[in-house]
Amino acid sequence: MLLSSSYNFSLKENQNPGVTVGQVLASAGSDLYEVSYELRTHKDLFSINGSGTIFTTKQLDREEQEWYILEVEAVDTWMPPTSAVALVRIQVEDVNEPPEFSSDDYEASVFSISPYKTPVIQVKASDPDVGDSSRLVYSLPAGNSFFELESSSGLLFLVSAAGLGGINVTMKVKATDPHGLSATSRVKVVVQGSSDVTFISLNKPVNIVEEKIPELEEALGKTLGWTVNITQVWSSDGEESRMLRASVKTLVSLVAFDDDGAVEPQEVAKKLQSESEEVRAALAKVLGNDVQFEVETEKEPPGSSSDPTVLIVLGVLLGLVSVVLVLTLSVFKR
Repeated sequence: MLLSSSYNFSLKENQNPGVTVGQVLASAGSDLYEVSYELRTHKDLFSINGSGTIFTTKQLDREEQEWYILEVEAVDTWMPPTSAVALVRIQVEDVNEPPEFSSDDYEASVFSISPYKTPVIQVKASDPDVGDSSRLVYSLPAGNSFFELESSSGLLFLVSAAGLGGINVTMKVKATDPHGLSATSRVKVVVQGSSDVTFISLNKPVNIVEEKIPELEEALGKTLGWTVNITQVWSSDGEESRMLRASVKTLVSLVAFDDDGAVEPQEVAKKLQSESEEVRAALAKVLGNDVQFEVETEKEPPGSSSDPTVLIVLGVLLGLVSVVLVLTLSVFKR
């Protein structure tokens, strides 16, 4: 009756309902009799008409299921009727789909005095495809000189936010799959100025302090009752001294947050001083019993425009330019 007991068809995923999958054929042995077809399985996803043509009734996703096995029954109009069943194997083929970000908008904050390569936020995209097409490459638009995006992880780093204090920087990030399909999302970074920063000094070498930043943030946060973020660590003489000596002085800039946002530096400084013994005891658990700290007036981190070395160099350059101009004018006058 059925011209074949099994059929194999395939179709692309994510096509609109109503796509033709294939056709099964049966014969009643005489033109006087007709044959009707009926699906016995997967009636929620497929349908079959009077000529044995199978259609989809819903979109099919290869990532959900790759193979479907349908049982198709053919029944003729003989008296009594005869019937037969064929197995239809349907493979859903993969179609490359664009990546998708976990969020359309990301928001983060960073301080304008934060050092180079400070992590800001990690964006994340997923690729619904399987195999090699699941490898994504992250990127920023050309010309962005303030931030860098790690291509493999989507981690956004600060390059330099000097002069951006109080400004919101919005940028697009892109995730691209190996076949060139891509998706974009938006990242808004609030660049906070140094007015929210409190400065303290520690009698420990800068490298030791740098290694203990997470522990110091936790110790200060528990003691002060706020969330504390250390934004930068540098040597008071502008050099990264690695030797423990009596005169060593490392400067630390930090910001404290409560439920309403950044705490005023004056309030942070006042609490550091009023609870100095508790603060020193907390620091001692991290840096040793001989640790001492002082609350400092505002200090400029190394590399800022007010660095005396920078001003001296600029002065020398301006002087040289002036000399060149005088000599040039003298030559023309002759």
